[in-house]
Amino acid sequence: MPALNFHWRSFWWLVCSFTVIVPVGTLLHESAHYVTARILGFEGYITYQSTLYTKLPGEGQALLDKRLLVTMAGPLQTMLTGLLGLVLLWKNRQTFQQNQKLHTGQWAMIFLSLFWLRQVMNICVWLFLWIRWGEYSINSDEIRIALYLNGPGWLILFLTGIAGGLIVAYVFLKFIPAVQKKIFLIAGITGCTAGYLIWFGWLGKILLPVR
Repeated sequence: MPALNFHWRSFWWLVCSFTVIVPVGTLLHESAHYVTARILGFEGYITYQSTLYTKLPGEGQALLDKRLLVTMAGPLQTMLTGLLGLVLLWKNRQTFQQNQKLHTGQWAMIFLSLFWLRQVMNICVWLFLWIRWGEYSINSDEIRIALYLNGPGWLILFLTGIAGGLIVAYVFLKFIPAVQKKIFLIAGITGCTAGYLIWFGWLGKILLPVR
């Protein structure tokens, strides 16, 4: 029976990993905003979903330039982490060809590369809002960066989203063993959904509330 071939231990391990990566990725992203802001003279704090500022360093164009750097820091951290994972996967690609079951270190490289999923989700949310209501929020880092640079709001969002989609597809097709692809997909959807609901709907609000 096909159900007997479903590896539940691997499934739950992956679900837990995807669940954890949601808050971890969020906090690393916001930490990049926060550290850059502190270096540039901002004062503020990290919440469960954003970085808020209580003191701004200056005004006018100088402040706008600093805000641009702070805004760029989050996406850059996320994408550079994803690129690190991709480089590690490429350097160790032969070890993946030899194994039908991945070890913890190999999964760690894969999950690092999956930081690009943020860019994929951004473009999916953008498209949903545009199709559903004919408008979209400008709160996305990528949209704010594009507007700061006097470009179309969607440009950076689309470029990084497409790049992220290609990278994630490459990692899935090249490095996930065929026998684990189905489990990986189901666990990814389950774990990311659980991580989002737990962090943004409950735990994050308790640990890092908006003050």
